[in-house]
Amino acid sequence: MEPNDWELLNDYAGHRSETAFAQLASRHLALVYSTALRLTGESHSAEDVVQTVFLDLARYARSLPRATVRFS
Repeated sequence: MEPNDWELLNDYAGHRSETAFAQLASRHLALVYSTALRLTGESHSAEDVVQTVFLDLARYARSLPRATVRFS
């Protein structure tokens, strides 16, 4: 059974597991990109948004409350 998003986030936050973060990012990349593209209307800007979203996720992983993560 694959780990859920919370387990992956905890693995990254607690152990700096790049594998866990990569798996989490790959699960949500298309959704984040498509949302950013719809909001910005421009692919380059959407890519910038995606980068910022995942950088912030990495930066704040330890401080996110459990309620932030919806279980997959």
